[in-house]
Amino acid sequence: MKAVETEALLWKALADPTRRQILDQLRRAPMRAGLLAERFEMTRFGVRKHLNLLERAGLVIRESRGRERWLHLNPVPLREIHGRWIRSFELEAADQLLRIQRLSESLSKHPPMIDSPSNTAQFRDVIVEVSIDAPRQSVWQALVDHTNAWWHSDYYTAPNPLGFHIEPKLGGMMFEDWGAGAGQVWGQVMGLRPGEYLQVMGDSSRDWGGPSRNIMTWRLSEAAGKTKLRFENSIFGKVDDATAASLDQGWQQLFGECLKPYVEAELSAST
Repeated sequence: MKAVETEALLWKALADPTRRQILDQLRRAPMRAGLLAERFEMTRFGVRKHLNLLERAGLVIRESRGRERWLHLNPVPLREIHGRWIRSFELEAADQLLRIQRLSESLSKHPPMIDSPSNTAQFRDVIVEVSIDAPRQSVWQALVDHTNAWWHSDYYTAPNPLGFHIEPKLGGMMFEDWGAGAGQVWGQVMGLRPGEYLQVMGDSSRDWGGPSRNIMTWRLSEAAGKTKLRFENSIFGKVDDATAASLDQGWQQLFGECLKPYVEAELSAST
Protein backbone atom coordinates (compact mmCIF):
# COMPACT_ATOMS: atom_id res chain seq x y z
CA MET A 1 0.00 0.00 0.00
CA LYS A 2 2.88 2.37 0.76
CA ALA A 3 4.23 1.99 -2.78
CA VAL A 4 0.78 2.73 -4.21
CA GLU A 5 0.51 5.90 -2.11
CA THR A 6 3.98 7.02 -3.17
CA GLU A 7 3.17 6.49 -6.82
CA ALA A 8 -0.13 8.39 -6.45
CA LEU A 9 1.75 11.34 -4.92
CA LEU A 10 4.20 11.28 -7.81
CA TRP A 11 1.40 11.40 -10.40
CA LYS A 12 -0.23 14.24 -8.48
CA ALA A 13 3.03 16.20 -8.46
CA LEU A 14 3.42 15.79 -12.22
CA ALA A 15 -0.20 16.67 -13.01
CA ASP A 16 0.19 20.40 -12.36
CA PRO A 17 1.77 22.49 -15.18
CA THR A 18 3.49 24.86 -12.73
CA ARG A 19 5.20 21.98 -10.98
CA ARG A 20 6.32 20.61 -14.34
CA GLN A 21 7.77 24.04 -15.17
CA ILE A 22 9.67 23.99 -11.87
CA LEU A 23 11.16 20.61 -12.81
CA ASP A 24 12.11 22.00 -16.23
CA GLN A 25 13.95 24.87 -14.54
CA LEU A 26 15.86 22.52 -12.24
CA ARG A 27 16.62 20.13 -15.09
CA ARG A 28 18.91 22.78 -16.54
CA ALA A 29 20.90 23.27 -13.33
CA PRO A 30 20.47 23.43 -9.53
CA MET A 31 19.06 26.78 -8.42
CA ARG A 32 18.68 28.93 -5.33
CA ALA A 33 15.14 28.80 -3.96
CA GLY A 34 14.78 32.58 -4.09
CA LEU A 35 15.89 32.80 -7.71
CA LEU A 36 13.48 30.04 -8.70
CA ALA A 37 10.56 31.85 -7.06
CA GLU A 38 11.35 35.00 -9.04
CA ARG A 39 10.77 33.14 -12.31
CA PHE A 40 7.08 32.56 -11.62
CA GLU A 41 4.27 35.10 -11.60
CA MET A 42 2.92 34.08 -8.22
CA THR A 43 3.73 34.68 -4.58
CA ARG A 44 6.72 33.02 -2.96
CA PHE A 45 4.23 31.19 -0.74
CA GLY A 46 2.57 29.74 -3.83
CA VAL A 47 5.89 28.54 -5.23
CA ARG A 48 6.80 27.11 -1.83
CA LYS A 49 3.58 25.05 -1.76
CA HIS A 50 4.44 23.54 -5.14
CA LEU A 51 8.01 22.82 -3.97
CA ASN A 52 6.77 21.13 -0.80
CA LEU A 53 4.71 18.69 -2.86
CA LEU A 54 7.59 18.03 -5.25
CA GLU A 55 9.87 17.31 -2.25
CA ARG A 56 7.31 14.93 -0.74
CA ALA A 57 7.19 13.11 -4.07
CA GLY A 58 10.99 12.87 -4.04
CA LEU A 59 11.41 14.88 -7.24
CA VAL A 60 13.21 17.82 -5.64
CA ILE A 61 16.08 17.72 -3.15
CA ARG A 62 16.80 20.70 -0.91
CA GLU A 63 20.39 21.49 0.06
CA SER A 64 21.57 24.11 2.55
CA ARG A 65 24.72 26.08 1.71
CA GLY A 66 25.25 28.50 4.56
CA ARG A 67 22.22 30.77 4.54
CA GLU A 68 21.21 29.80 1.03
CA ARG A 69 18.83 27.00 0.09
CA TRP A 70 19.61 25.26 -3.19
CA LEU A 71 17.21 23.02 -5.06
CA HIS A 72 18.19 19.99 -7.14
CA LEU A 73 16.15 17.83 -9.48
CA ASN A 74 16.05 14.16 -8.46
CA PRO A 75 15.06 12.18 -11.59
CA VAL A 76 15.13 8.75 -9.91
CA PRO A 77 11.35 8.61 -9.20
CA LEU A 78 10.72 9.52 -12.85
CA ARG A 79 12.98 6.70 -13.99
CA GLU A 80 11.18 4.27 -11.67
CA ILE A 81 7.75 5.22 -12.97
CA HIS A 82 9.08 5.12 -16.52
CA GLY A 83 10.29 1.59 -15.96
CA ARG A 84 6.97 0.58 -14.40
CA TRP A 85 4.58 2.09 -16.95
CA ILE A 86 6.49 2.82 -20.15
CA ARG A 87 9.63 0.77 -20.60
CA SER A 88 7.85 -2.56 -20.44
CA PHE A 89 5.70 -1.51 -23.43
CA GLU A 90 8.58 -0.30 -25.60
CA LEU A 91 10.65 -2.24 -28.06
CA GLU A 92 14.32 -2.13 -27.14
CA ALA A 93 15.39 -0.56 -30.41
CA ALA A 94 12.75 2.17 -30.19
CA ASP A 95 13.73 2.85 -26.60
CA GLN A 96 17.37 3.43 -27.56
CA LEU A 97 16.40 5.78 -30.38
CA LEU A 98 14.17 7.79 -28.07
CA ARG A 99 16.97 8.16 -25.52
CA ILE A 100 19.32 9.49 -28.19
CA GLN A 101 16.64 11.88 -29.46
CA ARG A 102 15.79 13.20 -25.99
CA LEU A 103 19.43 13.71 -25.06
CA SER A 104 20.10 15.49 -28.35
CA GLU A 105 17.08 17.78 -27.89
CA SER A 106 18.02 18.51 -24.29
CA LEU A 107 21.57 19.50 -25.20
CA SER A 108 20.40 21.72 -28.07
CA LYS A 109 17.76 23.51 -25.97
CA HIS A 110 19.88 24.01 -22.85
CA PRO A 111 23.40 25.27 -23.63
CA PRO A 112 26.05 25.39 -20.88
CA MET A 113 25.17 27.67 -17.97
CA ILE A 114 28.75 29.02 -17.96
CA ASP A 115 29.69 30.98 -21.07
CA SER A 116 33.38 30.20 -21.12
CA PRO A 117 36.00 28.67 -23.41
CA SER A 118 36.04 24.88 -23.53
CA ASN A 119 39.42 24.77 -21.80
CA THR A 120 38.22 26.77 -18.78
CA ALA A 121 37.66 24.82 -15.56
CA GLN A 122 34.03 24.38 -14.58
CA PHE A 123 32.10 22.86 -11.69
CA ARG A 124 29.15 20.48 -11.89
CA ASP A 125 27.21 18.82 -9.11
CA VAL A 126 25.14 15.65 -9.64
CA ILE A 127 22.88 14.57 -6.77
CA VAL A 128 20.81 11.38 -6.74
CA GLU A 129 18.59 10.05 -3.95
CA VAL A 130 17.20 6.52 -3.88
CA SER A 131 14.88 4.93 -1.32
CA ILE A 132 15.70 1.25 -0.78
CA ASP A 133 13.32 -1.07 1.06
CA ALA A 134 16.02 -2.63 3.22
CA PRO A 135 17.98 -1.88 6.42
CA ARG A 136 20.94 0.46 6.14
CA GLN A 137 23.50 -2.24 6.97
CA SER A 138 22.22 -4.42 4.10
CA VAL A 139 22.59 -1.53 1.68
CA TRP A 140 26.09 -0.77 2.96
CA GLN A 141 27.23 -4.36 2.57
CA ALA A 142 25.91 -4.47 -0.98
CA LEU A 143 27.59 -1.15 -1.76
CA VAL A 144 31.10 -2.01 -0.57
CA ASP A 145 31.26 -5.81 -0.18
CA HIS A 146 29.20 -7.01 -3.15
CA THR A 147 29.73 -4.21 -5.68
CA ASN A 148 30.65 -6.72 -8.34
CA ALA A 149 27.20 -8.35 -8.05
CA TRP A 150 25.16 -5.31 -9.10
CA TRP A 151 27.59 -3.11 -11.04
CA HIS A 152 26.18 -2.90 -14.58
CA SER A 153 28.28 -4.22 -17.47
CA ASP A 154 27.76 -0.95 -19.40
CA TYR A 155 29.84 0.92 -16.81
CA TYR A 156 33.16 -0.84 -17.25
CA THR A 157 35.84 0.92 -19.28
CA ALA A 158 37.23 -2.26 -20.86
CA PRO A 159 35.73 -5.47 -22.28
CA ASN A 160 35.69 -8.75 -20.36
CA PRO A 161 36.51 -7.41 -16.87
CA LEU A 162 36.70 -9.70 -13.85
CA GLY A 163 34.83 -7.35 -11.54
CA PHE A 164 34.35 -3.99 -9.88
CA HIS A 165 35.40 -3.38 -6.27
CA ILE A 166 35.36 -0.75 -3.53
CA GLU A 167 37.79 -1.33 -0.68
CA PRO A 168 36.00 -0.03 2.48
CA LYS A 169 39.05 1.40 4.24
CA LEU A 170 40.82 4.75 4.29
CA GLY A 171 43.16 4.85 1.32
CA GLY A 172 41.35 1.91 -0.29
CA MET A 173 40.69 1.82 -4.01
CA MET A 174 37.56 1.93 -6.15
CA PHE A 175 38.64 0.02 -9.23
CA GLU A 176 37.99 -2.33 -12.13
CA ASP A 177 39.84 -5.64 -12.09
CA TRP A 178 40.83 -6.77 -15.58
CA GLY A 179 42.94 -9.70 -14.40
CA ALA A 180 46.68 -10.38 -14.57
CA GLY A 181 47.42 -7.23 -12.57
CA ALA A 182 45.61 -4.95 -15.04
CA GLY A 183 42.70 -2.65 -14.31
CA GLN A 184 41.41 0.88 -13.99
CA VAL A 185 41.33 2.94 -10.77
CA TRP A 186 38.26 5.16 -10.41
CA GLY A 187 39.37 6.76 -7.17
CA GLN A 188 40.70 6.44 -3.62
CA VAL A 189 38.71 6.36 -0.38
CA MET A 190 39.24 9.70 1.37
CA GLY A 191 36.43 9.54 3.95
CA LEU A 192 34.75 6.64 5.70
CA ARG A 193 32.20 6.04 8.45
CA PRO A 194 31.24 2.36 8.04
CA GLY A 195 27.54 1.86 7.41
CA GLU A 196 26.84 5.57 6.94
CA TYR A 197 29.33 7.51 4.84
CA LEU A 198 31.82 6.91 2.04
CA GLN A 199 33.81 9.46 0.03
CA VAL A 200 36.00 8.64 -2.96
CA MET A 201 38.16 11.06 -4.95
CA GLY A 202 39.52 10.35 -8.41
CA ASP A 203 40.63 11.94 -11.67
CA SER A 204 39.24 11.54 -15.19
CA SER A 205 41.45 11.76 -18.27
CA ARG A 206 40.56 13.18 -21.67
CA ASP A 207 39.39 9.70 -22.68
CA TRP A 208 36.48 10.09 -20.24
CA GLY A 209 35.54 13.73 -20.82
CA GLY A 210 38.26 15.31 -18.63
CA PRO A 211 40.71 16.23 -17.43
CA SER A 212 38.65 16.66 -14.27
CA ARG A 213 38.57 15.72 -10.61
CA ASN A 214 35.62 13.77 -9.18
CA ILE A 215 34.55 13.70 -5.54
CA MET A 216 31.93 10.99 -5.01
CA THR A 217 30.07 10.87 -1.70
CA TRP A 218 27.55 8.29 -0.47
CA ARG A 219 25.40 9.00 2.61
CA LEU A 220 23.09 6.36 4.08
CA SER A 221 20.29 7.02 6.57
CA GLU A 222 17.57 4.69 7.83
CA ALA A 223 13.97 5.28 8.87
CA ALA A 224 11.15 2.75 9.40
CA GLY A 225 13.26 -0.10 8.01
CA LYS A 226 14.05 1.72 4.76
CA THR A 227 17.32 3.29 3.69
CA LYS A 228 17.77 6.57 1.89
CA LEU A 229 20.91 6.56 -0.20
CA ARG A 230 22.08 10.05 -1.16
CA PHE A 231 24.86 10.21 -3.72
CA GLU A 232 26.72 13.41 -4.61
CA ASN A 233 29.18 13.64 -7.49
CA SER A 234 31.08 16.94 -7.59
CA ILE A 235 33.18 17.44 -10.73
CA PHE A 236 35.87 20.12 -11.14
CA GLY A 237 37.68 20.77 -14.41
CA LYS A 238 36.67 20.25 -18.02
CA VAL A 239 33.04 19.12 -17.85
CA ASP A 240 30.87 19.60 -20.93
CA ASP A 241 27.10 19.13 -21.04
CA ALA A 242 27.31 15.73 -22.69
CA THR A 243 29.62 14.41 -19.96
CA ALA A 244 27.43 15.84 -17.18
CA ALA A 245 24.29 14.36 -18.73
CA SER A 246 25.99 10.98 -19.14
CA LEU A 247 27.12 10.95 -15.49
CA ASP A 248 23.67 11.95 -14.27
CA GLN A 249 21.97 9.20 -16.27
CA GLY A 250 24.59 6.63 -15.34
CA TRP A 251 24.43 7.15 -11.58
CA GLN A 252 20.62 7.08 -11.70
CA GLN A 253 20.70 3.73 -13.45
CA LEU A 254 23.38 2.22 -11.22
CA PHE A 255 21.68 3.07 -7.94
CA GLY A 256 18.01 3.17 -8.93
CA GLU A 257 17.92 0.23 -11.34
CA CYS A 258 20.87 -1.94 -10.27
CA LEU A 259 21.74 -1.51 -6.57
CA LYS A 260 18.17 -1.00 -5.32
CA PRO A 261 16.58 -4.14 -6.90
CA TYR A 262 19.66 -6.21 -5.99
CA VAL A 263 19.46 -5.32 -2.28
CA GLU A 264 15.69 -5.73 -2.12
CA ALA A 265 15.82 -9.11 -3.89
CA GLU A 266 18.61 -10.36 -1.58
CA LEU A 267 16.66 -9.28 1.49
CA SER A 268 13.49 -10.96 0.21
CA ALA A 269 15.36 -14.19 -0.49
CA SER A 270 16.83 -14.28 3.03
CA THR A 271 13.48 -13.82 4.84
